[in-house]
Amino acid sequence: MADIRLGTAGWSYDDWVGSFYPPGLPKGQYLEHYAGYFPTVEVDSTFYAIPAESTVMKWVEATPDDFQFCPKLWQGITHDKQLRDARDDLRRYVDVLGLMGPKLGAIVIQLPPFLKPDPKSRRAVSTFLDQVPTEYRWAIEFRDPGWVNDDLFDLLRAHNVAWVVQDFSSMPKVPEVTADFAYFRWLGRRADISRLDQLQLEHQQALDAWAEIIRQMAPNVRYIYGFFNDLYQGHAPASARTMQQRLGLPSISPSLF
Repeated sequence: MADIRLGTAGWSYDDWVGSFYPPGLPKGQYLEHYAGYFPTVEVDSTFYAIPAESTVMKWVEATPDDFQFCPKLWQGITHDKQLRDARDDLRRYVDVLGLMGPKLGAIVIQLPPFLKPDPKSRRAVSTFLDQVPTEYRWAIEFRDPGWVNDDLFDLLRAHNVAWVVQDFSSMPKVPEVTADFAYFRWLGRRADISRLDQLQLEHQQALDAWAEIIRQMAPNVRYIYGFFNDLYQGHAPASARTMQQRLGLPSISPSLF
């Protein structure tokens, strides 16, 4: 049975003060507080820049031994180079993020919507997957529906790379298993949300359906990671806690919820 780990996309949000973080809590203590409620977090900041080694070690030291991070791959590789000629950048990235040791859950390759499934891009994806260090878990997210096909799924299975299952308006919901772990992302549209400190959208039926998909998938994989964005319902910590409860996972309810 899979080790199911649910959390949020990022943690350093001042909008959560008063609804998740206690008023007056220093920002440097946000991660430690967060890790008291969720066993994993998706790291958004690593998409914008490769962090300093000292920053990574601070994250490690601020979290319990069984906590895991799922950092996004740097956009210089995914968006600027579109996975081409990126071997040196990839090595530089994993040399830093690899310092997390057992706290490194999966690395997320979030590809841009302008990366179309043409022959050149398909070759770039295949070549890049040949280069990723196999000692780490990798998940890949596509933002163009044209990528959804059996040939791609077979390629991912050959490399034990997880297809990112996403609830996103421009992509079909395809709960395909392509690795020995699964990766879910619940996203949303900024236009649908007016604030980030409370639930505003009602997705109960959708969450019921996703919970059933996770239950069916759990016997066939080692890990399941799932992350909620604030834009999915308006407040990611509350969304993640709701899914924990649906799946019968341990959940702690701070008085601020």
